[in-house]
Amino acid sequence: MKKNFVFTAALAGVIAVSSLSANALTLEYDGKTVEYTGSIFRLFVNNEELHDLPLEPIIFNDRALVPLREIFEALGAEVNYNGTTQSVEVEYGETYIRMYINDNAAYVNGRRTAIPDGVVPKLITRVGGETKTMVPVRFISESIGLEVEFDSESGGIFVESGEALEKIHATPEPTEEPTVEPTEEPASDQNTSVNIQLPEKLPSDPVSSSEKPEATKKPDATAESTPTPTPMPTKRPLSMRPEGNDNGITGANSEMDFVMQGVDVSHWQNIIDWKKAEPYIDFAILSMGYGQDMESQDDAQFKRNAAECEKYGIPYGVYIYSYATNVEKAKGEADHVLRMIEGCKLDFPVYYDLEDASQNNLTPEELGDIAEAFCEKIQAAGYEVGIYANTTWWTNKLTDEAFNNPTWYKWVAQYNSKCTYTGKYTMWQNTSSGTVSGIDGPVDMNYWYGTFR
Repeated sequence: MKKNFVFTAALAGVIAVSSLSANALTLEYDGKTVEYTGSIFRLFVNNEELHDLPLEPIIFNDRALVPLREIFEALGAEVNYNGTTQSVEVEYGETYIRMYINDNAAYVNGRRTAIPDGVVPKLITRVGGETKTMVPVRFISESIGLEVEFDSESGGIFVESGEALEKIHATPEPTEEPTVEPTEEPASDQNTSVNIQLPEKLPSDPVSSSEKPEATKKPDATAESTPTPTPMPTKRPLSMRPEGNDNGITGANSEMDFVMQGVDVSHWQNIIDWKKAEPYIDFAILSMGYGQDMESQDDAQFKRNAAECEKYGIPYGVYIYSYATNVEKAKGEADHVLRMIEGCKLDFPVYYDLEDASQNNLTPEELGDIAEAFCEKIQAAGYEVGIYANTTWWTNKLTDEAFNNPTWYKWVAQYNSKCTYTGKYTMWQNTSSGTVSGIDGPVDMNYWYGTFR
């Protein structure tokens, strides 16, 4: 059984010393080749010195970088590198860490945490050797909480290794100069520039030939256009995303940049492996069920999906499919939502799905009254709200002035290479045929154009 971390921060400030002198190392990072002649360090983890490291701790921009995998695997953690998203994940007990190469933020148990001093995780290749993910040692100390100490006399970095440090200082100083083991001669082609070969984008998973099952009481929006298979998305660092606009945009198309990309799911997706899905999605919108406040109308997977999104740091919102034909029923559907989301940590709005055939004969004013009754009750409880519908409904039925409420987020469904709705919206559901690791079969995909969450 894995234990949980018990953390104390012991290292602060800058490591700027001359420790163990080293022969020049030829390193590659960020597309360039560099002769490194600075200090290298010994590394101790759990009171054991790690020998024969593929790449020793080094100084980079006046800060010490250490090999992430070697440290955490020595602590018994599970470490995975995703070449598609250039991200590293660490899981140990209840602690889950995700960070991106060249991005100055990490996610610790879903919480965005700034990496100190502006020194970002780097992929660094020792020419003739391996490519390693190197991270600032101060991040391990301050952001994650491991006990980390630096000792200038021994030239060592000690991670959870107080006993080893004490033993070193308890040993009498030798009367003669210690014999320094010669550094292994570099390979004959060490000075040759070698490009880092990063993994290529993963190929798309094949889309199931079977038809997508109907969502939770949710009509098929494909009548407006035929969905085409969408390849597995790739998550991007925050620095590569455009600035969002919560007032909405128009004219979205498949070539247009977006702020976030996510899925909407229900019990029809069965048991989702959210750990596998997390590297490929920025958010999820979860079905809660449909209609009035009855447990029989709850989505059977909602509670699990919400708990897993929170566990793996996936921002999420919710939607409920409406059958309301009057204001009282709309209030009852709001009660259904409020019961289901109690204790949940929503990052996205509560969406009201208005497009059932039973509502087809209602006037725009009646639909506006229904939407107002639902949204006002949700907002009064402290949540953001939004309306979901396909372009036909947005254009022809949801035309009452109520739907121009600037505090309501619009979510438009149109399975096409562009969204033809002329009003403003913050989210576009562009296909029902997406593929995402961890989700069996095709899944609805969505682009978010509001501010990053």
